[in-house]
Amino acid sequence: MKQLLDWFISRFKAMSVEDIARREYENARRSLLQCQSMQEYYENMVRFETQRIERLSKMLNLDRE
Repeated sequence: MKQLLDWFISRFKAMSVEDIARREYENARRSLLQCQSMQEYYENMVRFETQRIERLSKMLNLDRE
């Protein structure tokens, strides 16, 4: 019962500056990870589209123009 009461009280207690900074730090790390994943994805998409254009250009003999 005491644990439940302590948990409930902690939900309404103001967060310390350190707790806020820690939460923001973790959010920044998650955001960085997501951005790095998207960077890898788009780098691969650029490579894919470049190869596709080259292949289609050769097929259509556009590389001679």
